[in-house]
Amino acid sequence: MKLCISIFSKITIFVFVIFSFSCGYRPSNPKDFHDKIYIRVVNESFAPRFGILLKRKLKEELIMTGNFELVESSSQSNLDLFLTVKDFSKKQGIAFDDDPLIAKSLSNQILLDVKVSYKKPNFYSYSKSVTASSPSIKLGENVKASNDKAFLEIAENFSRQIRFFLINDISISQNE
Repeated sequence: MKLCISIFSKITIFVFVIFSFSCGYRPSNPKDFHDKIYIRVVNESFAPRFGILLKRKLKEELIMTGNFELVESSSQSNLDLFLTVKDFSKKQGIAFDDDPLIAKSLSNQILLDVKVSYKKPNFYSYSKSVTASSPSIKLGENVKASNDKAFLEIAENFSRQIRFFLINDISISQNE
C-alpha cells in the first residue's frame, strides 16, 4: 500500500512539473509594448470639479490594465486622449403618488466628447460623444453628498467605457 501511494505521489509531482513548464502562456501585452498615453480633460460644463474627478478615475482605470504608461506631455506620448465635458444637466425624476422619494430624485446626465489621436506607428484619429447618467436625491442637507456620489458613478462609467474603447477598438484598428 505504501509503495502504491509513493508511486502515485511521484507520478502526480512529475505530471505537475511537466504541465507547469510546458504551459504556453504569454501575457497579452509584453512589458516593452506599452502605449504611452497623455490625457487632457477640459470641463466646459457646469458640473463642479467633474473634470478633475474624471481624469483621476480614468488614470486609475488605465493603470490597472497594465497596457498604458501615463506621461505628462503630448510630445512624450504615442497616444493622446482629449476629453471635453460638454454638458451637464439635471432632470426631475418621475413622480408617483405613492412614492415620495422618487418625486425628490434627479437624473444627472453628462455629455463627454472623446478624441483619440494615435501617433505611432501610423497616425490615426477618432472622436465620438458619449453620455452617462446617475440618479441623486434632493433631500435636505445631503444634496452635496448625493451629487458627489452621482458624479463618482458617472466618472467610473466613463472611465470603463474609455478603457474598453482604447483597448478594443483602437488596438484592433491599429493591427489591421
